[in-house]
Amino acid sequence: GARLTKHARPWRRGTSGSTPVRATAHARSLYEQARSGYHALCMEWNNKVAAAHGLEMAFPFLDRDLVGLLMGLPGEAQTWHGVPKALLREAMRGILPDPIVRRTWKADFTGLVNEGMERDFPLVVRAVCDGTAAQLGYLDRTAIREDVERVHANLRGAGAAAAWKLSDALGLEFWLQAFRAKETSVTGTAEHRGGQR
Repeated sequence: GARLTKHARPWRRGTSGSTPVRATAHARSLYEQARSGYHALCMEWNNKVAAAHGLEMAFPFLDRDLVGLLMGLPGEAQTWHGVPKALLREAMRGILPDPIVRRTWKADFTGLVNEGMERDFPLVVRAVCDGTAAQLGYLDRTAIREDVERVHANLRGAGAAAAWKLSDALGLEFWLQAFRAKETSVTGTAEHRGGQR
């Protein structure tokens, strides 16, 4: 007991150092976010996808020392005067361009996403409407062609939902192509071995 309390981080100890207190709601919420099973699965997925392409993922905001520091600081210090990420903004002043430090909105890439989908639309139509998913009956060719044309009209809108719908269909197509390629190579190898006997 007392020996462990002595070495506990300050936010885990009482003011006297001998009476443990509960963590603040702010510290608990940070801890729960950092230990979330969902986030752990997302990071594992990111790491696997990156590794498959010879890359290494980094999550600097999940550094143990940084998370420990933030859990030990009062929430109002991190959002000083109600400014989101005030502590981070102050720390990055002089490193990041000033307009970025002062920005209070999230970056929006909707226009770029829609522009890219518009540019590649003929390729997407061919892949989705005539691809493996349509051949195997996962997508109805007539219905998907009508849907794709309807979605295409919405690519010039303010949101990215249309591009996401096309991306989902394209993702299914690429997944099926990769899955069938593996299946074909396994079947081909088995047939080749059978023919050698």
